[in-house]
Amino acid sequence: MSVWFTGDVLVAQKLYFENITAKQGLSQNSVTSIIQDRTGFIWFGTYDGLSRYDGYTFKVFRKEANQPHSLSHNFIRTMLLDRKGQLWIGTLGGGISLYDADHEHFITYMHSELDKNSISNNEIYRIVEDRSGTIWIATWGGGLNKVVFNPENKDTSLFAENRLQFIRFQNNPSDPQSLITDKVSSLIQDRNGLLWIGTRYGISIFDPEKELFVRHYRHDPENPNSLSHDNVSALELDSHGDIWIATWGGGLNK
Repeated sequence: MSVWFTGDVLVAQKLYFENITAKQGLSQNSVTSIIQDRTGFIWFGTYDGLSRYDGYTFKVFRKEANQPHSLSHNFIRTMLLDRKGQLWIGTLGGGISLYDADHEHFITYMHSELDKNSISNNEIYRIVEDRSGTIWIATWGGGLNKVVFNPENKDTSLFAENRLQFIRFQNNPSDPQSLITDKVSSLIQDRNGLLWIGTRYGISIFDPEKELFVRHYRHDPENPNSLSHDNVSALELDSHGDIWIATWGGGLNK
């Protein structure tokens, strides 16, 4: 039974939870992310594959050997449905997979030591679209990436090979104004257009128009109004414009 307050009235209502697991076709029982696309399908990212649900049955996508257009990795960490309806899948170890709905396959972008324009790291923690439509990707170990179109590739299709490039914003030990650390866990845009970047060692604030880091926030044991803990796990912007910051070990900050 659930109980909540509505004004001055205490309301009680029985709620029933339908359990959907691998027995019903879900790819795996540890679900990391959920998103609904424009056609009504619900997508579930799991520790072992991607599951698409139509309300009755599942279609499961996994990485397949010798299949270049299969999912890039089975451990799904995060997903984004952008304003154009494109589904972005961030994996833990396989970079980014873009779902091509017309062909029901994936285009993958992974880190390459030989390509400075590749994504900076294959451990993807967050994918965000800002108010201008730019896609930003937070990685655990490679810092922040901005997605841009490859100027040498004139193909207008998002699914053309090498259509996208990645601009990296990373920690520079000799520059205190750079990203605090390359281990980025969370990312949001505030009402002023600034990107808040939650990391293993505090928060960095980034101006996407100037492409500059404008300030950092860290825990200060001498200041009770500082960030409660440097290890940030999640960020959320509420309807009032306030930012909520979840930490590993330091509770919640507003």
